[in-house]
Amino acid sequence: MKKKNDADMLAVIARASICHALRPALVIDDQTYTYRELFGLAGSICETLRNLKEDIIGITAENRVETYASILAVLFSGKTYVMLHPDYPAERNYRIARQSGIGLLLYSGEDGNMLPADISAMRVSFSSHRSALSSGVVPYEVNPDVPAYIIFTSGSTGEPKGVPISRKNLNAFYRAYSALGWELDENDRMLQMFELTFDVSVVSFLYPLTLGACVYAVPQKGMKYLNVLDIMERHRLTFAAVAPSVLRLSRPYFGEISFPDLRYLVVTAEATDVNLLDEFRPCIPNVTVINLYGPTEATIYCTSYVVPAEGAKHHNGMAAIGKPFQGMDYLIASPSGKQLPAGETGELWIAGPQLMSGYWCAPEKTAECFVMDSSGKLYYRTGDLCLADADGDIVYCGRMDTQVKIQGFRIELGEIEHHVRAFYRHTCNALVLPSRTPDGNCELHLVIEKNAEDTEKLERYMLSRLPSYMVPELLLAYDISYFVGERRIGLVVVDEAHTVTTWGKEFRVDYWFLGRHLEALKNALGYVFPVFALTATAVWNPEGGNDMIFDTIRSLHLAPCALYVGTVKRENIGFDITAMTIEEGETYDKAKQRTVAARVEDFLDGHKTIIYYPFAGGIDMKLKTWVYPANWHWVASYYGKKDKEQKAEIIQAFKEGEKKIIVATKAFGMGVDISDIDRVYHVAPSSTFVDYIQEIGRAARDKNITGVAVTDFNERDFYYMKRLHSAGAISQEQLGMILKKVWEIYLMKGCSDEMQMSLSDFEFAVKLPRKKNKLEYESDLEQVVKTALLWIEEDLSFRHGGSPVEINSQTLFSDGYVQEKTGDAAFRKKYKQYMVPVKGVEGVYKVAFESLWENCFSEMGYREFKRDLYNGNLFEGVRAAAVGKHDVLLKESAADICSKLASLLKSLKDLLTVSLYGNKGKFEEDDLRSIFAAYDMDVSSAKRFITSLLESRVEEGRSVSYITSAKKKDEDKLMFTVTRGFDLLLSRYQKLCAQRITGKKGDRLLFYVTPFSDLNMLLNLLSMLNVVDFTVEGGVPSVGVRVRDAEILKKEAASGDYHNHVLENNEKIFQEQIELFRLFFGNTKLSDEQRWEFIEDYFTGMSLEGLKEKYSCVVE
Repeated sequence: MKKKNDADMLAVIARASICHALRPALVIDDQTYTYRELFGLAGSICETLRNLKEDIIGITAENRVETYASILAVLFSGKTYVMLHPDYPAERNYRIARQSGIGLLLYSGEDGNMLPADISAMRVSFSSHRSALSSGVVPYEVNPDVPAYIIFTSGSTGEPKGVPISRKNLNAFYRAYSALGWELDENDRMLQMFELTFDVSVVSFLYPLTLGACVYAVPQKGMKYLNVLDIMERHRLTFAAVAPSVLRLSRPYFGEISFPDLRYLVVTAEATDVNLLDEFRPCIPNVTVINLYGPTEATIYCTSYVVPAEGAKHHNGMAAIGKPFQGMDYLIASPSGKQLPAGETGELWIAGPQLMSGYWCAPEKTAECFVMDSSGKLYYRTGDLCLADADGDIVYCGRMDTQVKIQGFRIELGEIEHHVRAFYRHTCNALVLPSRTPDGNCELHLVIEKNAEDTEKLERYMLSRLPSYMVPELLLAYDISYFVGERRIGLVVVDEAHTVTTWGKEFRVDYWFLGRHLEALKNALGYVFPVFALTATAVWNPEGGNDMIFDTIRSLHLAPCALYVGTVKRENIGFDITAMTIEEGETYDKAKQRTVAARVEDFLDGHKTIIYYPFAGGIDMKLKTWVYPANWHWVASYYGKKDKEQKAEIIQAFKEGEKKIIVATKAFGMGVDISDIDRVYHVAPSSTFVDYIQEIGRAARDKNITGVAVTDFNERDFYYMKRLHSAGAISQEQLGMILKKVWEIYLMKGCSDEMQMSLSDFEFAVKLPRKKNKLEYESDLEQVVKTALLWIEEDLSFRHGGSPVEINSQTLFSDGYVQEKTGDAAFRKKYKQYMVPVKGVEGVYKVAFESLWENCFSEMGYREFKRDLYNGNLFEGVRAAAVGKHDVLLKESAADICSKLASLLKSLKDLLTVSLYGNKGKFEEDDLRSIFAAYDMDVSSAKRFITSLLESRVEEGRSVSYITSAKKKDEDKLMFTVTRGFDLLLSRYQKLCAQRITGKKGDRLLFYVTPFSDLNMLLNLLSMLNVVDFTVEGGVPSVGVRVRDAEILKKEAASGDYHNHVLENNEKIFQEQIELFRLFFGNTKLSDEQRWEFIEDYFTGMSLEGLKEKYSCVVE
């Protein structure tokens, strides 16, 4: 064994781990691990790895001590690691694994199946290693050219590029980085905020360990930038490397932030805005700010610039990147490759010992990016436009190619364009354009030479192949008039008509409104057209509460109509239904996997099979556990999020016999007609008995084929049904709140019989997770609100007769408001025909949106028009966005309102703080009850308040939460768990209330803000406290509501005990479906003839009790 010297980073780390064994090395989620614990775990893993032949080790990028220990273990074992992110698309991780040659995956969570089954996986657990921790690690002597790690970056051809950083490169970087003159030692507390798939995480983790210092890893849950601020403040960090985007997102809190202990702030990963740094400096009075630059190919960083408080060098506000590291060299090259003099802009070329030798297994890519000068020095062409000033400082001026950085990640725009062209079979051009927003963030805009109707499927296609940060947003749609045009309608055919009621009353409410649309269309066209409704699976049950035939006739306005009734029975489909056995020591999941795998082996032997699985999210993983790798090419998955072309290819391959098995959700069913399918297997029931019959009807369409419906049933199979049912459920409490809101809006609008109610009026009741894509959020909100209003309309009509309340089937977006803050005269003049200034409010206009769209932006789809309007990007050169008019009635004085909110928030902050630091964030519903009792709110209302307060925040397109709740084991009580970061939100709402809520009891306030703003959420919170009423006009679509009997509406809204019979009936039907499946699957003695008789009896009206009486005791 060769003794390592101070130039060897790993040797220095090993010595520090011994010298500082009892000092803290790593803090994750407030759990501290000493050097002895961290390196003991790393040593145990290392001993295992050294006995394995695999040289390339994959590591799942999880924010856990086991992940960091695995990185150390691979480095000290002399092998190479590759980070794989669990949130990236499976296809991307597969490509990286194959390209890099990963032989073993180390993971620490629950899922070790993220790579194909032929790659071994080993779970690392701190708790299981605790009793056998090694005494430490000793670096193995290895060839210095062996890669320490391989980072995969975006590639213009669609293939990620592997960047291998050798141990020689890493040590060269360590020497140069240490020479920057840091005054750091074992007493420093240093931040690690970067994703482990990003190379800056390497230095953020490893360099502190060379000092004996402590690394503070940022939690991945919640809003990352708030977590960064929280850790820096609570732990009084002395060193932090952050992306400038963290500072941009934190800008609203600059007045509240102070980091007096911070001595070094490194800004990196993106171009740094010097003006932003100037704004932030009061928060960091004792800091040296350093801008570090470097491409992954040059080992993390290779230039540095100390940014002075005054007179910082910059180009268009982007800070200079300074001078090269010790040992590194550079030149500014002209397009022909000649060195340019100081002051002239050209491409930055970099040379030196930190430079990698070439891309992993990609000599052509290496040849494109590396060049050798006449003296034989090898340079990397960065693609960055720079100039060198007279002092020798390099000033960054932008990119010369199609590469950008978003959230610190390097992105080749060509890779995105490649996937877009692949989606369209290379029949169209595609262009991705980076656009800088006013707040400094970079957005990607996609332009395609193709019809708009494909774009939603395109987005899903890209999400399946690219990380979310690489996917542009583009959603377009057309109105029905686009399809009808000037043609005369001769016949409307409604296929699968049972979905009008089964889906229309649950998750596709527009299906229920289809009849009203058709009536309106007849009136608009001035003539009547016939409607032909078809279904093979509708229940006729005039005596019960689930008569699909009657409901469909009523919903589609078909009465009077001719009714034709056939039979459900299929003579050439039999049943193979058995009870699934769970062997001793076996879990349900293992038994299911074993059972399905055995069935698959049989199905592959001469059969064509559909396997129905309830959840789309788990299909691809489950498929690989059921099918041997050698047979994967015979099997394909099919679910709703696959794009149209993918689905068409799968169906065609299935038809032609290239695929023998399709594993699918219920999305594979209606509209699919393949005649020679002979097996349909249900892993578990997922929906209604009607859907089950629909799905087994996919088999044996050819009458000369015998089909078999197969199920291995276990009582626990109903878990899937219950989970799917609860996922989109609307509660009685929510319906009561929505009904009260309708009455409140009715009063605030002067008791007008016909009203437009904004979707935002009901946000507090439905409480959906917010999304970065506002159109998706709006769509989800519309679905839930319209469903709830439909159920209320149906219920009041059922119990009182007539139509006390009527819901308009169409959501409108015809009029609203736009705010333009700059006072641009040209803007007002150009659009004055469509905009009327709101009196007394500067920069706010009432706008006829549909007219504006049709006359000024008709080249855009309406959804794209709305998206750009929401985001403030619609009007070129002007920052003008849609806002909602919030009309607020104070039910108490502003002073009392703010006092009440402040008192409640203080009580909550005390509870949450004690829970976070004294009980791992946990508290019980009784704790909430004691606080909210003073505000006349029960536990259910308190839960809604606190989850609205701490949920539905958005970062980087993800909905995040600071609180979760779950039922206590064996108790009908809730247990809550809160995470760090909540206090900033509480203070934000308290401050906002003091600033915006003014006046005395009975006053009306008007605010023009976006419906997705903090102020909108504050008004919802105050409404829940019953201190304000408010309604919203414009900003998001509205639903038309007509009140025909105000007394009934008032009575029901004020009852305090509203129960909706539609919801009760839906729940009753759901429970009936479970009993039906239990009876049908549980009796394995029924013959095929008896099973079809059972089905016929159910479809023709026999009650559940009648079915039980007839079939419970049947034996062969």
